[in-house]
Amino acid sequence: MPLQPCGFKKQVRGFLECRLDPAQLRQMKRHLDRCESCRTEVETWQWIQRRCIGHVEMTPESSAAEESSGAAWLHDMRPGVAFSKPNPQFRVQQRLKQAFGLLLLLMAVGLGRYLVTAPDLVSQVARDYRQIREGRIALAFSQESASMLERFFSERGIPFNTRVADLQPLKYRLVGGSVHRVVNRKSALCLYQGETGIFLLCEMFVGKAKELPDCDQVREEGTKQFFIYRDGTLNLIFWQDGEILCGLASDTSLEQLLQVAWHEAGEV
Repeated sequence: MPLQPCGFKKQVRGFLECRLDPAQLRQMKRHLDRCESCRTEVETWQWIQRRCIGHVEMTPESSAAEESSGAAWLHDMRPGVAFSKPNPQFRVQQRLKQAFGLLLLLMAVGLGRYLVTAPDLVSQVARDYRQIREGRIALAFSQESASMLERFFSERGIPFNTRVADLQPLKYRLVGGSVHRVVNRKSALCLYQGETGIFLLCEMFVGKAKELPDCDQVREEGTKQFFIYRDGTLNLIFWQDGEILCGLASDTSLEQLLQVAWHEAGEV
């Protein structure tokens, strides 16, 4: 006749997870005195739990509390029974909570890093243009001299050599510039204005074209690729220039903005 399975097997998990009521707990402790199978299962799971969460350091006070709890637990066991000292139940619960909290923290840090390293650069430049047009961003340097604006950027800590374009041949005059930030990096911001009053914003910052989101279209001219975007009424164009990403934003037509981009990139 096959052996009948132990009726306490279903309570082992509840015992380990501290989910038994006081009466069930007393009954389970008495059962562990005499059932070698259940006792072995409990010891095995406690060993696994210690190995999984043993990296969590305990303070001297909490360690003393555990020792006291463990001694009381052993006192309840029947003398003379060969039973290794168990891991106190509150210790398991505490360490599981600590391990889960650490996991959440690591996930949050990882997500934070992802958001920092994968920003929406296009939306930021579009927002900068609208804020300048609405007067919400003031220029720190008002000067029509490109060379003086380049010097201003160098003195204000822009970490690369800027090349402020002269757009007079395309009927855009330089209004001025500012040291700005595009998401998490310094940018050299230049503002131009056309004969009809339309503004044209140029921002330069350290970056790679692979950081840009999927674009509406790509145009090639000479040795460079120009990534084109549309944001409401705005046209935006980005291209790589060495270690620098350059971006243009304006309400002007796409073809006119492309002419400016090609001129700035030195491809015309």
